[in-house]
Formats: sequence, C-alpha cells, structure tokens
Amino acid sequence: MFVGEPLDRKLLSHWLQIRLLTISQVTNMILTSEAVTVWQLYSHCSSAFVQIFSKHANARGRQLNHCLTDFLIEMDNKGRVQMKNAVTGKLVCFNKRGRISIRNNTADEKCLFHERLTASGYTMLESAWKQNFFLGFNRCMSIR
Repeated sequence: MFVGEPLDRKLLSHWLQIRLLTISQVTNMILTSEAVTVWQLYSHCSSAFVQIFSKHANARGRQLNHCLTDFLIEMDNKGRVQMKNAVTGKLVCFNKRGRISIRNNTADEKCLFHERLTASGYTMLESAWKQNFFLGFNRCMSIR
C-alpha cells in the first residue's frame, strides 16, 4: 500500500480477524497461568550450548542445531522452571546421587529448578529438590 491509497476493506477485515484471534489466544494462555519459553543454555566455560543427545546431556552443542539445543522452559505457579527438550520432550533432572540425568515426562521434584540471577546478569539454575545443587559443567564439557 502507498500513502494516500484507499484501504481495501476486505484486506482490513482479514487483518482484524487475525488480530482478534491472536488476542484470544493470548487470553487463553494467560488464563491457564502457564508460561512456555524456548531457551538455549550457553556455557561460557566450553563456549558451546547444552544439548541432549540420545540419553546424555553435554555442553558441546552448536547454536544452529535446534533439534538438540532448544529447551522449552515451563514455569509453574511457584516460580520453578522445568527444562524440556523441544523435539524429544525429555527433561533435564537430577538423579538420587546428585548428578544430571535425562528423563521422560515426569512430575518429579528432581526435574524442577529455581532461576537465580547473578550480579553480573547471568542465570544460575538451582535444583528445587535440594538446595545448593546447581546445573554446571566440568572441564570435559559433561554436565554435572
């Protein structure tokens, strides 16, 4: 469209319908009180992204490999987050020995994390299961 050109009513009504549909979808999302976000977790130690490959997690992923490195972040009403792989649906959890494990869909406390912001602006993920358990990496880029 150019400036001064009359508006096409059919086009305008189509745009309004799409806009109203989007607003109703947002309203439904607000009413369910769940927020879903896509994250890619970056490790400054390895200069790579966290990825889930098969049954293991490591910090060797590349940014463009969305199948392995995209995580859906679901937040509950207590402020805890759950990290689910966007493609496989597997969760990042702690096992009973305090190590990171990959599990299928579960509603376990071991799969929930608190998001902590540092003074330098970084995010740390602390386990909701046990305090002072943080998601971290060793020198071999394995998740621990």
